[in-house]
Amino acid sequence: MSQALLNQAAAGNARFAWIQSARDGPGVPEPRRSASMRLLASWFVVSVLALGCQPESRLRDMSKLAAAERDIAKSNWAGVEKAFKANDSAALQKAVGQQVLIIVDASGSPWTGKALSVGEWESKARFAEGLAGVSGEEASIIAKRFGERRQKTWQVDCKIAFTKKQVQQHFIWPDAVFRADFELLGTLIEASISGHSIRIKPSAIQPGILQL
Repeated sequence: MSQALLNQAAAGNARFAWIQSARDGPGVPEPRRSASMRLLASWFVVSVLALGCQPESRLRDMSKLAAAERDIAKSNWAGVEKAFKANDSAALQKAVGQQVLIIVDASGSPWTGKALSVGEWESKARFAEGLAGVSGEEASIIAKRFGERRQKTWQVDCKIAFTKKQVQQHFIWPDAVFRADFELLGTLIEASISGHSIRIKPSAIQPGILQL
């Protein structure tokens, strides 16, 4: 081999040795590097857990629901109502896990009330139309008739899994005893024919619920 080729090979080996040396050290000692990585990983895990444990965020605004989502959830609730009326436990249990759209007639607290029949949407709309443009004694008579009719309509005991933070965000005077009705979208998480009751995990609510 010529002297020129030998010199090129030697120079190449020297550069490789320098690169290898820079890669392996001196740098940060391996124990310190491992400790830093463990600390970073621990911080990441704690941050994720902290975010996951935070109270639930504000519920969605019912007025912004897509028509298709509303219709499906309302239809699901009609199926639940049908299962109750037919005393069909199997059909009722199949509905658990579905999103339902209900009207809650609440009394005493936001967490409990009566979930009303699908027909109450139409009835409530007629009641609002009847009150439009009237006042005083005439309005009182309409409200009384509406209340009497509602007492006779189909309803089922309802428990709503609001967090305290959600109640504070969506209700005025959250500690007050009140009587009001409101629309609610949520997941059916429990249903009982014998107990004539349901439990809902909420996901959307009409804004500005006023407690009286």
